[in-house]
Amino acid sequence: MPVSEGRGGLLCKHYGNRKVIMVGALIGTLGFCLSFYAPTIEYLFFTFSLMIGSGLGITFVPAVEIINEYFDTRKTIAFGLSLSGVGCGMLVYPPFNK
Repeated sequence: MPVSEGRGGLLCKHYGNRKVIMVGALIGTLGFCLSFYAPTIEYLFFTFSLMIGSGLGITFVPAVEIINEYFDTRKTIAFGLSLSGVGCGMLVYPPFNK
């Protein structure tokens, strides 16, 4: 993930936050969809680990950077709420997935 985060930051400077987040989300979504049809463990490794990891890693830096741009006051609360969303989502989602 640190490799894709670094690339996400570079892409963000060149193309802008919104485009990079959309492409990263598309890569992650494509990885989720393709991993559903995985016939072998190697295919699952490629789709789930590399595609989803790259997509999520690319979107992390622009998401944090957008918060830095839009909030002048109470930045710490904005960062805390946005970054805790992933952890809360992992906590809340599994019961609904049953």
